Amino acid sequence: MNQIPEDRMSPETYFRSEAELAQYTNSFYTLEPNVGDFRWFMESGELIQHETLPREIAGTRPLPSAAGDVGWNWGTLRNINYYLQNSSKCTDTYVRNRYDGVAYFFRAFFYYNMLTKFGEVP
Repeated sequence: MNQIPEDRMSPETYFRSEAELAQYTNSFYTLEPNVGDFRWFMESGELIQHETLPREIAGTRPLPSAAGDVGWNWGTLRNINYYLQNSSKCTDTYVRNRYDGVAYFFRAFFYYNMLTKFGEVP
């Protein structure tokens, strides 16, 4: 019952090649901001601003809690940290350092997003 089937991925058999590191780190790109998230946009050569202020500027930033606030989710950070814990299984140092850099960037970007949305973490 404790054996992992040979036809399935497991931490012991994964993170060994460049393709596997690339496949796992590709999931981090869901953190990139959408164009619709920006408050300024160009229209006919003029800079236009939305009439509503962002919650952060208006002073109505939500207080985080574990009660299911939108955005108060640490699953992405867990995925990034899980990758960093297991990436050392790849023996190619150049490849590992390249994808570790991607993970470190997105970890910093995750923290930046949380701070801009919620302020200091309680």
